[in-house]
Amino acid sequence: MASGKGNPSCSALARALRDRAGLRYVSVGGAAVDVPGDQKGVPDRIVSWMNRTFAPDLVLDRQAELDVLGASGLRWTMLRPPRLRDGAAKGSVRVSYERPPSMQVTRADLARKVVEALADDSLVGRAPFVSN
Repeated sequence: MASGKGNPSCSALARALRDRAGLRYVSVGGAAVDVPGDQKGVPDRIVSWMNRTFAPDLVLDRQAELDVLGASGLRWTMLRPPRLRDGAAKGSVRVSYERPPSMQVTRADLARKVVEALADDSLVGRAPFVSN
């Protein structure tokens, strides 16, 4: 599912599910989504600014989704990857709660992390950065 201009689908789905207490929900929000406690470096802040400038509907919907999740009864996690890359999995994904560990992640590694997050209770109620 993807948000876009005139299509706030991610926040709409989170609102539709918010009363399903205990449901496990894993979302991919992107590194431009801000969470209190973030300590993004200058390059990360520049990329976030570019995303907010050139894809504002997408970022605003993902930010709204995070707000809905935070107030919901869901067992949620929002993974926040930086730039997505094609290619084979590298086999490792780093997780950080302050800043993206690197500037990219392969789609294959992100997909594996989404599946792992479904069973990882340490990620419930959190929105970590994930990258290679």
